[in-house]
Amino acid sequence: MSADNWRVCPRCNNNIKGSFKRKAEESYGKVSLEKFNKIMKEAMKKEKQYDKNKFTLREDFEIGILGDGKFFIDYTASCKICKFNHRVKKEEQLNF
Repeated sequence: MSADNWRVCPRCNNNIKGSFKRKAEESYGKVSLEKFNKIMKEAMKKEKQYDKNKFTLREDFEIGILGDGKFFIDYTASCKICKFNHRVKKEEQLNF
């Protein structure tokens, strides 16, 4: 693999955002409106911080045409936190 890129992992992002949102939702009706709004504001702040700072999904990819006329794509994405892993590998013989 020749090129590396780091992104926010969609699975981790959904899990983290869900935990912030759950915490706020669990407090609904159990705390004052002022306290609930404060919890919601903090949850939204944490979500934004997570979006900006948590690049845990590594992408590796290679694309090109080999000397024998094969066009190829090889893409791998993996997260070091949640262990998500996905690979797409395709080759196609071109006719010249």
